[in-house]
Amino acid sequence: MLNKLVYLRGVASTATSGSPFAHHYPLHFSLRFCTTTSNSPSFAVSYLIYNFGFSPESASRTSTSYNISFQSPEKPESVISFFRNRGFSKPQINNMVRKHPWLLSCDPCKRILPKFDFFLSKGVSSSKIVELVSTYPEVLAPSLKNHIVPTYELVYRFLQSDVNTIASMCGNLFFTSGYRPARNVRVLQENGVRESNIARLLRYRSKAVFSSTDIVKFVEKLKGLGFDPSKSAFAIALIAVTSLSRSRWKEKVNAFKKWGWSDEAVLEAFRRYPSCMLTSIEKINIVMNFWVNQLGWDALNLVQCPRILGSSMEKTIIPRGLVVQYLLAKGLRKKSASRFSPFIFCEKVFLEKYVIFFKEETCQLLKLYQQKNYVQGKEEDSGACGLVQALEKWIGVHVGVVKRKDQDQQQKYERFYSRKNKSRLGFSGLGGDILSGLGSDTMRNTFLDTCPKLKLRRYRSCHDMPGKYSAIEVETKSVFPHAERISTCCPGRIGGGCRQQGSH
Repeated sequence: MLNKLVYLRGVASTATSGSPFAHHYPLHFSLRFCTTTSNSPSFAVSYLIYNFGFSPESASRTSTSYNISFQSPEKPESVISFFRNRGFSKPQINNMVRKHPWLLSCDPCKRILPKFDFFLSKGVSSSKIVELVSTYPEVLAPSLKNHIVPTYELVYRFLQSDVNTIASMCGNLFFTSGYRPARNVRVLQENGVRESNIARLLRYRSKAVFSSTDIVKFVEKLKGLGFDPSKSAFAIALIAVTSLSRSRWKEKVNAFKKWGWSDEAVLEAFRRYPSCMLTSIEKINIVMNFWVNQLGWDALNLVQCPRILGSSMEKTIIPRGLVVQYLLAKGLRKKSASRFSPFIFCEKVFLEKYVIFFKEETCQLLKLYQQKNYVQGKEEDSGACGLVQALEKWIGVHVGVVKRKDQDQQQKYERFYSRKNKSRLGFSGLGGDILSGLGSDTMRNTFLDTCPKLKLRRYRSCHDMPGKYSAIEVETKSVFPHAERISTCCPGRIGGGCRQQGSH
């Protein structure tokens, strides 16, 4: 075959012009002639090698696979300029091209711009489009008319939100296929899965479920295990079986079996609480270790209530376990009583049933309840903060914050006011302020003894009975670190309606 002499048109002039992409063409490449024969690389291959760091083998393979056959720099440069003019950085463009080199040979105004316009019409800002496309450049591959729009309309039907729909679709394989999500949704609906559960799947684990090619097999498998497709547990179970590979599933089964569970016990726990198979192996071992070695209880108890595995070690499992263990040791709770029921109550009910109810033991129980120093042998903060938060939840109050300043305008302390009136302020609970709501001198004294950084004062206002403890001065914010997230209440008092009557 005759040699054909090809000059890289425009490259030399581009390299010396003010183009922001002049540096894309190395001098030794842009000023030379290339001779192309049947054995020499094409212009596209050379372009990928010199401008995007492809190896010769990878560039040749990519050029063939994606049918990249441009013979001059005009087309790829127009693509690069298109992205650059819309806010994409050089690293972002390089990353996109390396993942999807077909971009260099497309017409950006025909294939890419309409998709940008579609996202803009759905409320996605230009900066978010840059973030979206640079992170998930595969969204540019499918047809707008045949794939993106039908999939968007399908997902939006369940989520009813442009923001949630975009979030669900981005980064998912099913985005590139118009038929698969529609088919999978149809399979779920035909098997009785409610729309609310389909929405949950789309919102939280759309990639695992809607990119599945075996959705029918998974649905039948779960129905065979006794799951009701109309229940929310079915959706969670479907997430579990589609998310975990066979090897990963086996690893989690073995983690449970290490603590004495059988295969049947694992399946029973999965039926009761499908999320147990989504719990990390590390968390499984931590919970089991505390349950068996610290509390001295049978690991098989958790088969009856595997939802405990989903609870927080620091906030629920450790403090409640220590309280129940103390009650059993003192003979205040029958040994035959349920081991897991104390872990499923809300905070307020637990404190009422297992702490406040035992008046003579309340002080010790509260001290146990605030202990959080077991996790993997590491000592955690077991100070007043946990107790204050627990008591706040138990009473059912939220508190307002007032930052007080001295004459030098330096912050001196903060006051935390409680919500007093249930009907006026809209909370459910016993009512009363933090101290008077405790119900007994023992509880008040325990509260103050455990929280030495709190100072108690009496206040009165139009909302308070004289002599009631309606405010607590806090000299350090560490006692109540979440104060910034608590809404201020009782504006009349905050504006100066609360007058100090005296110290106690």
